[in-house]
Amino acid sequence: MHHDSSCSTARVVRRAGYLVMPWRNGGGTTYEIARDPAEGEFSWRLSLALIERGGPFSNFAGYQRAISLVSGAGCVLHGIDSQPVQMSIAGTTTLFPGDAVVECELIAGPCQDLNLMVREPGDIVSAGGQRLGDNDPRPLVPGYANAIFCLSGPVECIGANGARETLGEHDTMLVDPSVAADWRIRAAGPAGAQVLMHAWFTGR
Repeated sequence: MHHDSSCSTARVVRRAGYLVMPWRNGGGTTYEIARDPAEGEFSWRLSLALIERGGPFSNFAGYQRAISLVSGAGCVLHGIDSQPVQMSIAGTTTLFPGDAVVECELIAGPCQDLNLMVREPGDIVSAGGQRLGDNDPRPLVPGYANAIFCLSGPVECIGANGARETLGEHDTMLVDPSVAADWRIRAAGPAGAQVLMHAWFTGR
């Protein structure tokens, strides 16, 4: 099984640095967090999307997708399962193939979602939304690329070599498969924190 190593060891991408682009169908705005490679067809892409109106999702045949609610009242997704999938609690995560014919119905106004797309035959292992305490460091998925997205924080990321990074709201940390086993995350204070945790490898 081939695991990619496309993250640069471990790096933080701040919310202010996400790359802004409109959807092709005009239904929202994408804030690209990271992708590999940087140009052309990607092996994986992580982005934050503002869904401004209901409608169809774009077709991404050849990819697996994970969508997680970040903020807003949420949405209902039609076409993934035999029953509509309701995403109304921050951290709720749904996985589905990129060629699924999915219609998005907004519940009450715009919402924000975190989107991960990974080229097949790659795979996504998602822990979805996780509540963190300040005295119980949570491990990452070893041997996989990992993304930690801060829903509410701050979140402290601790490396085996003493490296420390702090994530504020909607910041992201990307960790390479080769060092994923070395990192732990926890809330930076007693009030706790909430994160979205995804891990993946690509099919390239």
